[in-house]
Amino acid sequence: MMYRAVIFFVFVASAAPDDSWRQCYGVQNYMMQCCTGITTRAITEHKVFMECFENRKPGPPPPVSCEVDQCVGKKFGYYGDDGVDKEAFTSFIENKIVDNEALVAVIKEKCINSDLSKYGHPDLCDIMKMQICFYNQFLKECPKWSNEDKCEGFEEIVIPECVFDD
Repeated sequence: MMYRAVIFFVFVASAAPDDSWRQCYGVQNYMMQCCTGITTRAITEHKVFMECFENRKPGPPPPVSCEVDQCVGKKFGYYGDDGVDKEAFTSFIENKIVDNEALVAVIKEKCINSDLSKYGHPDLCDIMKMQICFYNQFLKECPKWSNEDKCEGFEEIVIPECVFDD
């Protein structure tokens, strides 16, 4: 129950409306674990993945920082010098999501082959907008939620705040 209160505080203490993407960005990835109705393959390359967080400059991140997201994208092969490699990101999504072709199709349509401007502030980099879009589609499509342990209350608190119709 304590965790639920902390998450709720994050939303109540959010920034100005034009900064609303910040409210949900960090929580959306965590929420994927609470969706029991969509099967995803676990990321097993944790050591490589964690390098992105270890190499981040000390101190608080800049107001809009894509450094970690770009690093993660490079580690998984869907981000390079020219930005997001849409074909590689498509392969990553197809490999990550198990047995849910409808969700993969929606992600391709709305996140990979569409305008991403509605998924974040204009200064936000495309890789973060693409990830916000991915999380939004995933959470919208989740048919069943866990309400146990760390997931208690997420559906009632976070879904209305962090999932939007697009």
